[in-house]
Amino acid sequence: MLGLTSGELTLVALLVFAVVSAKFWPAVGAAIAVRLGPRSEGGAGTQGPTGQPPKSERTQSSNST
Repeated sequence: MLGLTSGELTLVALLVFAVVSAKFWPAVGAAIAVRLGPRSEGGAGTQGPTGQPPKSERTQSSNST
């Protein structure tokens, strides 16, 4: 097809897909960041498994006077 080998045709198809779907990339990236990022309103991810803040936060708050 169009004088292309199967490898070349695959690359052309991937490039066309990337260009056509580019307008959706920011929304997809934001959705992934929301799902993988830490929760800031007291949800999971703000405290360790023992119910205490992570060690880095404990040491910072104990060093401040």
